[in-house]
Amino acid sequence: MYTIKDKQIVVFGGSGFLGRVVVNRLARGGAYVTVVSRHPERHRELKVLPRLQLVTGDVRDPACVGRILDGQNAAVNLVGVLGGGGRRLQALHVDWPARLVQSGTGLERLVHVSAIGADPDARSQYLASKGEGEARIRTAGIPWTIIAPSVIFGPGDGLFGRFARLFEMVPGVIPVIKPRARFSPVYVADVAAAIGYSLTRPDLAGERLEVGGPETWTLREIMCYTRRLIGVRRLLLNVPDGLASIQAAWMGLLPGEPFSSDQLRTLGAGSVVTDNALERLGVEPTPVSAVVPYYLGDQRRQVVFNRYRHSHSRDVSITLS
Repeated sequence: MYTIKDKQIVVFGGSGFLGRVVVNRLARGGAYVTVVSRHPERHRELKVLPRLQLVTGDVRDPACVGRILDGQNAAVNLVGVLGGGGRRLQALHVDWPARLVQSGTGLERLVHVSAIGADPDARSQYLASKGEGEARIRTAGIPWTIIAPSVIFGPGDGLFGRFARLFEMVPGVIPVIKPRARFSPVYVADVAAAIGYSLTRPDLAGERLEVGGPETWTLREIMCYTRRLIGVRRLLLNVPDGLASIQAAWMGLLPGEPFSSDQLRTLGAGSVVTDNALERLGVEPTPVSAVVPYYLGDQRRQVVFNRYRHSHSRDVSITLS
Protein backbone atom coordinates (compact mmCIF):
# COMPACT_ATOMS: atom_id res chain seq x y z
CA MET A 1 0.00 0.00 0.00
CA TYR A 2 1.23 3.51 -0.77
CA THR A 3 -0.31 6.91 -0.13
CA ILE A 4 0.88 10.49 -0.41
CA LYS A 5 -0.73 11.40 2.91
CA ASP A 6 1.93 12.82 5.27
CA LYS A 7 4.66 12.16 2.67
CA GLN A 8 7.33 14.77 1.97
CA ILE A 9 7.12 15.62 -1.75
CA VAL A 10 9.30 18.19 -3.49
CA VAL A 11 8.06 19.76 -6.72
CA PHE A 12 10.57 21.35 -9.06
CA GLY A 13 8.77 23.83 -11.32
CA GLY A 14 5.84 24.02 -8.92
CA SER A 15 5.27 27.75 -9.44
CA GLY A 16 4.39 27.41 -13.14
CA PHE A 17 1.08 26.91 -14.96
CA LEU A 18 0.93 23.13 -14.44
CA GLY A 19 2.89 23.26 -11.20
CA ARG A 20 0.34 25.37 -9.35
CA VAL A 21 -2.39 22.83 -10.05
CA VAL A 22 -0.13 19.91 -9.10
CA VAL A 23 0.97 21.36 -5.76
CA ASN A 24 -2.62 22.27 -4.92
CA ARG A 25 -3.70 18.66 -5.52
CA LEU A 26 -0.83 17.23 -3.50
CA ALA A 27 -1.30 19.61 -0.57
CA ARG A 28 -5.05 18.93 -0.49
CA GLY A 29 -4.22 15.22 -0.61
CA GLY A 30 -2.37 15.46 2.70
CA ALA A 31 1.24 15.65 1.51
CA TYR A 32 3.86 18.03 2.86
CA VAL A 33 4.86 19.86 -0.32
CA THR A 34 8.09 21.72 -0.96
CA VAL A 35 8.14 24.04 -3.98
CA VAL A 36 11.54 25.13 -5.27
CA SER A 37 11.95 28.52 -6.94
CA ARG A 38 14.83 30.84 -7.70
CA HIS A 39 12.53 33.75 -6.82
CA PRO A 40 10.11 32.57 -4.11
CA GLU A 41 9.10 36.15 -3.30
CA ARG A 42 7.27 36.24 -6.64
CA HIS A 43 5.03 33.34 -5.67
CA ARG A 44 3.87 34.20 -2.16
CA GLU A 45 0.29 33.30 -3.04
CA LEU A 46 1.33 29.64 -2.89
CA LYS A 47 1.94 29.95 0.83
CA VAL A 48 -1.80 29.95 1.52
CA LEU A 49 -1.88 26.24 0.64
CA PRO A 50 -1.80 23.93 3.66
CA ARG A 51 1.42 22.06 4.32
CA LEU A 52 3.32 23.89 1.60
CA GLN A 53 6.84 25.23 1.98
CA LEU A 54 8.30 27.62 -0.60
CA VAL A 55 12.10 27.52 -0.69
CA THR A 56 14.86 29.23 -2.64
CA GLY A 57 16.79 26.93 -4.92
CA ASP A 58 18.53 26.60 -8.27
CA VAL A 59 18.48 23.26 -10.10
CA ARG A 60 21.83 24.14 -11.64
CA ASP A 61 23.51 23.96 -8.19
CA PRO A 62 24.21 20.31 -7.21
CA ALA A 63 24.84 21.18 -3.55
CA CYS A 64 21.56 23.07 -3.34
CA VAL A 65 19.64 20.21 -4.95
CA GLY A 66 21.18 17.73 -2.53
CA ARG A 67 20.09 19.79 0.49
CA ILE A 68 16.54 20.15 -0.84
CA LEU A 69 16.16 16.42 -1.55
CA ASP A 70 17.40 15.43 1.89
CA GLY A 71 14.49 13.92 3.81
CA GLN A 72 12.07 13.95 0.87
CA ASN A 73 10.02 10.84 0.07
CA ALA A 74 9.20 11.72 -3.55
CA ALA A 75 9.95 14.29 -6.24
CA VAL A 76 8.02 15.69 -9.19
CA ASN A 77 10.00 17.34 -11.98
CA LEU A 78 8.06 19.90 -14.04
CA VAL A 79 11.05 21.98 -15.13
CA GLY A 80 10.92 22.81 -18.82
CA VAL A 81 11.23 25.58 -21.37
CA LEU A 82 10.04 25.90 -24.96
CA GLY A 83 13.01 27.79 -26.34
CA GLY A 84 16.04 29.82 -25.41
CA GLY A 85 18.61 28.01 -27.54
CA GLY A 86 20.40 24.69 -27.45
CA ARG A 87 22.45 25.43 -24.33
CA ARG A 88 19.41 26.29 -22.24
CA LEU A 89 17.51 23.24 -23.47
CA GLN A 90 20.52 21.05 -22.68
CA ALA A 91 20.90 22.54 -19.20
CA LEU A 92 17.26 22.19 -18.15
CA HIS A 93 16.03 19.17 -20.10
CA VAL A 94 19.13 16.94 -20.03
CA ASP A 95 21.70 18.03 -17.45
CA TRP A 96 19.09 18.78 -14.79
CA PRO A 97 17.32 15.37 -14.93
CA ALA A 98 20.75 13.70 -14.78
CA ARG A 99 21.59 15.76 -11.67
CA LEU A 100 18.23 14.93 -10.12
CA VAL A 101 18.77 11.21 -10.62
CA GLN A 102 22.27 11.40 -9.11
CA SER A 103 21.13 13.41 -6.09
CA GLY A 104 17.81 11.66 -5.47
CA THR A 105 18.97 8.12 -4.75
CA GLY A 106 17.11 8.17 -1.42
CA LEU A 107 13.72 8.95 -2.95
CA GLU A 108 10.88 6.44 -2.90
CA ARG A 109 9.21 7.80 -6.08
CA LEU A 110 10.09 10.12 -8.96
CA VAL A 111 7.65 11.54 -11.52
CA HIS A 112 9.12 13.34 -14.52
CA VAL A 113 6.99 15.36 -16.96
CA SER A 114 8.19 15.25 -20.56
CA ALA A 115 6.27 15.68 -23.83
CA ILE A 116 4.60 13.63 -26.55
CA GLY A 117 7.10 13.27 -29.38
CA ALA A 118 10.16 13.42 -27.15
CA ASP A 119 12.94 11.57 -28.99
CA PRO A 120 16.73 12.00 -28.92
CA ASP A 121 16.69 11.72 -32.73
CA ALA A 122 13.97 14.34 -33.29
CA ARG A 123 14.69 17.23 -35.70
CA SER A 124 13.45 19.66 -33.07
CA GLN A 125 16.08 20.50 -30.45
CA TYR A 126 13.27 20.86 -27.92
CA LEU A 127 11.92 17.34 -28.52
CA ALA A 128 15.43 15.89 -28.80
CA SER A 129 16.44 17.40 -25.45
CA LYS A 130 13.23 16.09 -23.88
CA GLY A 131 14.04 12.64 -25.24
CA GLU A 132 17.57 12.76 -23.84
CA GLY A 133 16.15 13.88 -20.50
CA GLU A 134 13.87 10.84 -20.44
CA ALA A 135 16.91 8.64 -21.05
CA ARG A 136 18.57 10.13 -17.95
CA ILE A 137 15.46 9.47 -15.85
CA ARG A 138 15.43 5.83 -16.91
CA THR A 139 18.86 5.36 -15.31
CA ALA A 140 17.43 6.19 -11.88
CA GLY A 141 17.85 3.49 -9.26
CA ILE A 142 14.46 4.39 -7.80
CA PRO A 143 10.87 3.85 -9.03
CA TRP A 144 10.17 6.45 -11.73
CA THR A 145 7.26 7.32 -14.00
CA ILE A 146 7.38 9.60 -17.05
CA ILE A 147 4.28 11.62 -17.94
CA ALA A 148 4.16 12.81 -21.57
CA PRO A 149 1.27 15.23 -22.14
CA SER A 150 0.04 16.87 -25.31
CA VAL A 151 -0.50 20.64 -25.22
CA ILE A 152 -2.16 21.63 -21.95
CA PHE A 153 -5.13 23.96 -21.57
CA GLY A 154 -6.81 25.63 -18.62
CA PRO A 155 -7.19 29.11 -17.08
CA GLY A 156 -4.00 31.08 -17.73
CA ASP A 157 -2.76 28.67 -20.41
CA GLY A 158 -0.42 29.39 -23.31
CA LEU A 159 -2.82 27.87 -25.84
CA PHE A 160 -6.41 29.14 -26.08
CA GLY A 161 -5.65 31.99 -23.69
CA ARG A 162 -2.59 33.02 -25.66
CA PHE A 163 -4.49 33.12 -28.93
CA ALA A 164 -7.30 35.08 -27.27
CA ARG A 165 -4.78 37.73 -26.17
CA LEU A 166 -3.29 37.79 -29.66
CA PHE A 167 -6.71 38.36 -31.26
CA GLU A 168 -7.46 41.18 -28.84
CA MET A 169 -4.12 42.89 -29.47
CA VAL A 170 -3.74 42.50 -33.24
CA PRO A 171 -6.48 43.74 -35.60
CA GLY A 172 -7.06 42.63 -39.17
CA VAL A 173 -5.07 39.66 -40.44
CA ILE A 174 -3.50 36.97 -38.23
CA PRO A 175 -0.91 34.62 -39.84
CA VAL A 176 -1.31 30.89 -39.10
CA ILE A 177 1.96 28.96 -39.10
CA LYS A 178 1.68 25.18 -39.56
CA PRO A 179 -2.14 25.31 -39.71
CA ARG A 180 -2.45 21.52 -40.18
CA ALA A 181 -0.30 20.60 -37.16
CA ARG A 182 -2.37 18.25 -34.97
CA PHE A 183 -2.74 18.16 -31.18
CA SER A 184 -4.68 16.41 -28.41
CA PRO A 185 -5.28 19.30 -25.97
CA VAL A 186 -5.43 18.00 -22.40
CA TYR A 187 -6.97 19.73 -19.38
CA VAL A 188 -4.43 20.82 -16.78
CA ALA A 189 -6.37 19.17 -13.93
CA ASP A 190 -6.28 15.85 -15.82
CA VAL A 191 -2.49 16.05 -16.13
CA ALA A 192 -2.23 16.87 -12.41
CA ALA A 193 -4.42 13.83 -11.67
CA ALA A 194 -2.10 11.62 -13.75
CA ILE A 195 0.88 12.90 -11.78
CA GLY A 196 -0.91 12.25 -8.49
CA TYR A 197 -1.82 8.69 -9.46
CA SER A 198 1.75 8.06 -10.62
CA LEU A 199 2.93 8.87 -7.11
CA THR A 200 0.51 6.44 -5.48
CA ARG A 201 0.47 3.42 -7.79
CA PRO A 202 3.45 1.03 -7.64
CA ASP A 203 2.30 -0.64 -10.86
CA LEU A 204 3.12 2.58 -12.76
CA ALA A 205 6.82 2.43 -11.85
CA GLY A 206 8.98 2.24 -14.96
CA GLU A 207 6.11 3.37 -17.21
CA ARG A 208 5.94 6.18 -19.78
CA LEU A 209 2.38 7.48 -19.86
CA GLU A 210 1.06 9.61 -22.71
CA VAL A 211 -1.87 11.79 -21.67
CA GLY A 212 -4.14 13.82 -23.92
CA GLY A 213 -7.68 15.02 -24.39
CA PRO A 214 -10.48 13.09 -26.11
CA GLU A 215 -10.25 15.07 -29.37
CA THR A 216 -7.69 15.87 -32.04
CA TRP A 217 -7.47 19.49 -33.20
CA THR A 218 -5.44 21.20 -35.91
CA LEU A 219 -3.77 24.47 -35.01
CA ARG A 220 -6.10 26.34 -37.33
CA GLU A 221 -9.13 24.75 -35.65
CA ILE A 222 -7.82 25.86 -32.26
CA MET A 223 -7.44 29.42 -33.50
CA CYS A 224 -10.87 29.47 -35.20
CA TYR A 225 -12.52 28.13 -32.05
CA THR A 226 -10.82 30.77 -29.89
CA ARG A 227 -11.80 33.54 -32.30
CA ARG A 228 -15.43 32.46 -32.16
CA LEU A 229 -15.47 32.22 -28.36
CA ILE A 230 -14.23 35.75 -27.76
CA GLY A 231 -16.40 37.18 -30.54
CA VAL A 232 -13.86 39.02 -32.68
CA ARG A 233 -13.46 39.25 -36.43
CA ARG A 234 -9.98 38.41 -37.61
CA LEU A 235 -8.87 36.99 -40.94
CA LEU A 236 -6.73 33.88 -40.44
CA LEU A 237 -4.20 33.53 -43.24
CA ASN A 238 -2.27 30.27 -43.66
CA VAL A 239 1.46 30.90 -44.06
CA PRO A 240 3.37 28.68 -46.56
CA ASP A 241 6.14 26.65 -44.95
CA GLY A 242 8.89 28.47 -46.86
CA LEU A 243 7.73 31.87 -45.70
CA ALA A 244 7.21 30.53 -42.18
CA SER A 245 10.84 29.38 -42.10
CA ILE A 246 12.06 32.85 -43.07
CA GLN A 247 9.79 34.47 -40.48
CA ALA A 248 10.94 32.10 -37.73
CA ALA A 249 14.62 32.71 -38.52
CA TRP A 250 14.07 36.48 -38.37
CA MET A 251 12.02 36.37 -35.14
CA GLY A 252 14.64 34.16 -33.52
CA LEU A 253 17.07 37.09 -33.72
CA LEU A 254 14.75 39.46 -31.85
CA PRO A 255 15.19 40.17 -28.11
CA GLY A 256 13.42 37.52 -26.07
CA GLU A 257 13.17 35.21 -29.10
CA PRO A 258 9.36 35.40 -29.55
CA PHE A 259 9.56 32.56 -32.11
CA SER A 260 12.41 30.51 -33.53
CA SER A 261 13.26 27.99 -36.22
CA ASP A 262 13.39 25.24 -33.62
CA GLN A 263 9.95 26.16 -32.31
CA LEU A 264 8.72 25.93 -35.90
CA ARG A 265 10.10 22.39 -36.13
CA THR A 266 8.47 21.52 -32.79
CA LEU A 267 5.16 22.94 -33.94
CA GLY A 268 5.32 21.01 -37.18
CA ALA A 269 5.81 17.73 -35.31
CA GLY A 270 2.41 18.12 -33.69
CA SER A 271 1.42 16.40 -30.45
CA VAL A 272 -1.20 13.68 -30.82
CA VAL A 273 -1.72 11.05 -28.12
CA THR A 274 -1.61 7.47 -29.44
CA ASP A 275 -2.43 5.48 -26.29
CA ASN A 276 -4.15 7.73 -23.77
CA ALA A 277 -3.14 6.63 -20.25
CA LEU A 278 -5.88 8.74 -18.62
CA GLU A 279 -8.38 5.98 -19.34
CA ARG A 280 -6.09 3.44 -17.70
CA LEU A 281 -5.89 5.70 -14.64
CA GLY A 282 -9.64 5.99 -14.41
CA VAL A 283 -9.63 9.67 -15.39
CA GLU A 284 -12.20 10.65 -18.00
CA PRO A 285 -10.42 13.04 -20.43
CA THR A 286 -12.00 16.47 -20.28
CA PRO A 287 -13.10 17.92 -23.64
CA VAL A 288 -12.15 21.46 -24.58
CA SER A 289 -15.80 22.49 -24.81
CA ALA A 290 -16.39 21.61 -21.14
CA VAL A 291 -13.85 24.15 -19.89
CA VAL A 292 -12.51 26.71 -22.36
CA PRO A 293 -15.78 28.60 -23.05
CA TYR A 294 -16.02 29.42 -19.37
CA TYR A 295 -12.60 30.93 -18.77
CA LEU A 296 -12.63 32.84 -22.05
CA GLY A 297 -16.24 33.96 -21.58
CA ASP A 298 -18.04 36.59 -19.52
CA GLN A 299 -18.55 36.73 -15.75
CA ARG A 300 -21.67 34.56 -15.82
CA ARG A 301 -19.75 31.86 -17.65
CA GLN A 302 -16.89 32.21 -15.16
CA VAL A 303 -19.25 31.37 -12.30
CA VAL A 304 -20.35 28.23 -14.14
CA PHE A 305 -16.73 27.26 -14.77
CA ASN A 306 -15.80 27.66 -11.11
CA ARG A 307 -18.61 25.27 -10.20
CA TYR A 308 -17.44 22.79 -12.85
CA ARG A 309 -13.85 22.96 -11.67
CA HIS A 310 -14.89 22.37 -8.05
CA SER A 311 -17.11 19.41 -8.91
CA HIS A 312 -14.40 17.82 -11.09
CA SER A 313 -11.44 18.23 -8.74
CA ARG A 314 -9.10 15.25 -8.64
CA ASP A 315 -8.47 13.85 -5.16
CA VAL A 316 -5.07 12.13 -5.04
CA SER A 317 -5.14 11.36 -1.32
CA ILE A 318 -6.21 7.80 -2.14
CA THR A 319 -4.36 4.69 -1.10
CA LEU A 320 -3.84 2.06 -3.77
CA SER A 321 -2.27 -1.38 -3.77
